[in-house]
Formats: sequence, C-alpha cells, structure tokens
Amino acid sequence: MKSVRQAFLGFIKKRRPVPPNRTVRYMFSIAFLIAIILSVASVVGSSKSVIMLETKQKQHAPGEAFSIDIYAVATTPVNAVSLSIAYPEDKIEILGIDRGESVITLWTSDPRVENGAVILEGGTYRKGFVGTHLIATINAKARSTGEVVITTKEANLLAGDGKGTKIDAKVGEDSVVRVQIAESDGTIEGEAVVLLVSDVNADGKVSLEDISIFMVEWVKQNNRYDFNNDGSMTFKDFSILLSNYFRSQ
Repeated sequence: MKSVRQAFLGFIKKRRPVPPNRTVRYMFSIAFLIAIILSVASVVGSSKSVIMLETKQKQHAPGEAFSIDIYAVATTPVNAVSLSIAYPEDKIEILGIDRGESVITLWTSDPRVENGAVILEGGTYRKGFVGTHLIATINAKARSTGEVVITTKEANLLAGDGKGTKIDAKVGEDSVVRVQIAESDGTIEGEAVVLLVSDVNADGKVSLEDISIFMVEWVKQNNRYDFNNDGSMTFKDFSILLSNYFRSQ
C-alpha cells in the first residue's frame, strides 16, 4: 500500500501546475531598470563639461552691435569658473559685459578686457551647478569687414567638492563663434523669393504640409529650414512660415 500511495503522490506532483518563476516574473522590470541606469551612466560618464559660445545672428555690417552668450555645460557640479575669451581687436569692439542673468553669484573681480581677451572669473554660493548655465553676455560692435572668430582661449572649471578639483572642460567647435562682417548691398528680396524659400516641400505654394514638415524638423533641432539665415532654426523662422502661409490663402 505504501508503494501505491507514493506512486499516486508522485503522479499528482507531476501534474501539479508549476508555480511561476519569480526570476522570470521580474526579468523585464530588472532589465528595464538596468537599461536606464546604463544609458544615464553612458551620458554622464562619457560627456565632458563644455564651454559654449552662441550668437543670435552671424552676419553684420560695420558699426552694427551684436552680442555673444557664454555658457558652461557642466556634467559634474561646478562652483568656480575662470574663462578667457579671445577676439580680434581690429574687427570688433567690446561695448560691455552683461552678467545680470549669470549663474555666477560671487565675482572674484569684475569682468574685464585685456589684450584682446574678455576675462571672466567667479563662483557660486551653491555647492555647484550642473547642466547648461549662462556665465555672461559680451556686447560688441563690428568694426571692419571680414570674418571674425571669437574663441575660448582658456577655460578652468573647479568642482564644488571642497577640494577645488579641476574639471576636465572640453573646448571645441562649440566654444567658437564665427561672425561675418560685410557691407550691405542694399538688395531687397521680393515676396516671391520669400514664399519660394518657405515652400519646404517645393510644390509651388506654402501650405499646411509645409508647416507640418517644418515642425518635424524643428523638433529634431536642426537648421534645415533657417529662412532668415541667422544660423539657427528658431521661432522667427516659424513666424516667417506662418506669415507666408496666411498671405498665400
């Protein structure tokens, strides 16, 4: 009887549904979490802090004023900055340095101009900032014709770790601004030319389809439809497109 009972229990055990494996149950969520962690780590770990120079318009006439924004993009908390921005003294004149919206709250010395360079030195009361922050805005005036190259000559970033650890800052193409200074030829583009430029799908008219295509490219943050030729695809280009759309209706 005992052997029969054991055989019966063995049979029942084989037929019993196998409980779900907890490892399998949580495999997807764990894999998803690991993927997020790795993706974040790859961005932070492989990215260096960067100094960026930006200008809203890259073509000017002699005597025209323009501005250059200086940004620090920090991947590690930064609490002190020392920058030297070089410019050609024969091409442009520095009118002033605006620090009103700067992330820097404590300047070791007032921003100054020395031997063809703008010097910016200061820090913040916080332990350090991360991300993209404005350091200062250089206000300048075009002097003579030709290409003007404004570049980050020197960049020192220090970490807010209480040790003054130097942060590796990348100074590359984003750290340079090129501006063209040329005499205006007085040419005025006609309405037909403007409409043709904003006809992004080249079907001979400005329609909702052009607006749709423009929006897709704008989200991608490229400069494919820079209608006003200021070097970037902005809300001004969207305004031009809308104006031409309603004008053609």
